[in-house]
Amino acid sequence: MGCRKVFREREILAWPGLYADPEELRALSFPPCAIVVNEFDPLRDDGVRFHEICVAAGLPGCSLQELKGVTHGVGSYLPNLVPELTISQCRRLASFSRS
Repeated sequence: MGCRKVFREREILAWPGLYADPEELRALSFPPCAIVVNEFDPLRDDGVRFHEICVAAGLPGCSLQELKGVTHGVGSYLPNLVPELTISQCRRLASFSRS
C-alpha cells in the first residue's frame, strides 16, 4: 500500500498523531510506548499529540521525552554529531524494552 493511499485512508497505525483517537487505541490494545521528540523537529508536534492521545486513552507505560536543542535525526541517524545524547537514548530505550 502506497504512502498516499495510507494517508488518504487515515491509517491510524501509520500516522497515530494525526488520526488516532483514545477509543481506537484502547480497542487495539495498544502497547506501552516510549515517545521521543526533538525540540526542532518538524514532526515534534505529532509525537506530542500522540502522547496526549495515549494519556487520554489511559494506556499504561507511555512516556514522552523531548530532547532540547536538537533537530530531526540527532541521536539516531546522526549518532556522531552528539555521541553522549545517542548513548543516553540507547540506554533509555534498552531500559524501556526490558520493562
